[in-house]
Amino acid sequence: MVKRPRLGEIVDDPAEPVSVTAAAANLKELGAFVRARRALLRPESASGRASRRKTPGLRREELASLVGISSSWCARIETGRAGVPSRATLHAITQALNLEPTESRHVFELAGQSMPRSFQRDEADLSPTLEYAVLNLKGVAATVFDRYATPRCWNAIADAMFRWSSHADDFQRNAVVLGLTNEYYQDFFGADYERMAQAVIGMFRRGFTTAEPTLLARRVFEFGMGYPLFRSIWNQAIVADDFTELGPFVRSVPEVGELRLNYVDVIPAGRRDVFVRLISPVDQDALQKLLQLESIGSARPFAASTDEIPCRLS
Repeated sequence: MVKRPRLGEIVDDPAEPVSVTAAAANLKELGAFVRARRALLRPESASGRASRRKTPGLRREELASLVGISSSWCARIETGRAGVPSRATLHAITQALNLEPTESRHVFELAGQSMPRSFQRDEADLSPTLEYAVLNLKGVAATVFDRYATPRCWNAIADAMFRWSSHADDFQRNAVVLGLTNEYYQDFFGADYERMAQAVIGMFRRGFTTAEPTLLARRVFEFGMGYPLFRSIWNQAIVADDFTELGPFVRSVPEVGELRLNYVDVIPAGRRDVFVRLISPVDQDALQKLLQLESIGSARPFAASTDEIPCRLS
């Protein structure tokens, strides 16, 4: 009789043990999903040759062979009794079942696991439609950030407001780095500075701890730990999905003076690696000032980080 895993017990395939979490409640659904998708595959998916077999779907042992695990372990996964499979095993299952990105993400979510960065698609690109909208929005400041609060794309208004293009590289324009070192941003947020710092560092923490960090993210973290404010917020374990504020807010830009603004952060469907920060005017005065800023700044198309490193599966 197979022993059922207890909460917190270390169980998984021998190659890569992980801890069972409360998310294990979804393991039966994970098993049902794998069984259902196995039944939809054609037998030749396993052998690579045409099959005369009339029974649809792959046999369990055929799926196990494709995944690189034993038939008995595959059976335990399909019945929800295997504990939490490792990310390497989950990835092999998604590959063997020929799953689409959304389906693969569903598998990882059912297992309570984050999908490794190296398995996620489209991180190097942005939807052409979304990029066009960001670059051409009128009267609204728009910036595309990655999960580590680094701006990757912006329109002219956002550039004039935040000085993105005045910084030499991704590290220097990272919002965590700028917030810690540049007085312009501290003055820009005024009395809201510390609250915004909590939100930005909380978002950075969530990205940093739920996926293998990039070299840039590691550099930002090591840099931030040299500042008491960063260490204090980090040690409080504050996390955030984004840093949307409830407005309206008054912000001051030297070229045009005070503006009354609203903020919202938008996460594109199917993406976990980027979000779009939109800043809109509250009144006509703010709108006219934002239009003035448009003539000062420079838009930049989307550019992915150049220092991505492979995700470890351990």
